[in-house]
Amino acid sequence: MLPLHISKVFKNHTPDTPITSISYDTSGQYLLTSGTDESLQLYEIPKGRHLKSIYSKKYGCHLAIFTNTSHSQCLFASTQENHVIRLLNLDDNSFIRYFKGHKQQVVNLINATSATRLESFYSSSIDGTVKCWDMRTNTCTASLGLSSTPLIALDPTNSVMAILETGSFQLRLVAMGKFPTGSIKVVDLSSLFKQSLPKNLQFTNDNKYIIITTDSTEHIVLDSFSLQIMGTLSGQVPFISRKYPDSGNITVTPSGKYVIGGSGNGELLVWDLSYLSNNTSMKQLAPTSKLTNSAEGTLSIPRMVLFNPHYEMLATADTEVSFWTSK
Repeated sequence: MLPLHISKVFKNHTPDTPITSISYDTSGQYLLTSGTDESLQLYEIPKGRHLKSIYSKKYGCHLAIFTNTSHSQCLFASTQENHVIRLLNLDDNSFIRYFKGHKQQVVNLINATSATRLESFYSSSIDGTVKCWDMRTNTCTASLGLSSTPLIALDPTNSVMAILETGSFQLRLVAMGKFPTGSIKVVDLSSLFKQSLPKNLQFTNDNKYIIITTDSTEHIVLDSFSLQIMGTLSGQVPFISRKYPDSGNITVTPSGKYVIGGSGNGELLVWDLSYLSNNTSMKQLAPTSKLTNSAEGTLSIPRMVLFNPHYEMLATADTEVSFWTSK
């Protein structure tokens, strides 16, 4: 992996406003952020510039993601007035469609990536439901009810969804062709969360592992088929706590070999997952390298980290957005 450094810092959100999500479009050319200032900020990656601000003062905004079919459209979860998911035209700031059904705050919003499901997306909520949607209709196509807040992730083939209940710590794999039934495997992970709570989960791009990000300084790596605990990622410095959510400080490179995570001291830590190969017992992985954070004489905190799948760069965010590029 090439060394990266901060090349640009953007301060387009209201000063000291927590940013709560960052995402790329399918081409990797655009980045979208949401913040507690009720704004979305749009950036162009190749030219390294801010394009525009979009405001949602009435509804608030969180978990903003581009649609699969256009970088001019995005989905986001409302944080005020109701819990509607909104489809927005970024060119003229008009709403295209509203997706109603959740009764409490949405905590995950993810796109399908399969070529046969490009109009599909999925959401989970504090109301204990996971819902499947089609962007062409405003009612959900399927819904799964659970006993506590679920975190969700899709495997790279879009054939399996991982669902982690944050109350019971039950992790299940569900076949998407039979959703909401079709449970493949269920494991109890409660022994792993005696002193921490899960915040996010994701599959690696090679589909070998599921990584569970926690609110502590250790994160959990599972085999994505057997759900066996393979190891933990350690070495982070804690972040200063805040009451607002974020979209996660762990990201995986396109090869699936490296995991990059933000640290509370401003560094980026790099873990090499190849050290888990042929390992028969759980292993604590220390970072194999660290990327120093310094930009314009200030410390940019990488509370959220997201590697760009098409460019040798990544973005980090807390109250400002930083682009990290190769030297």
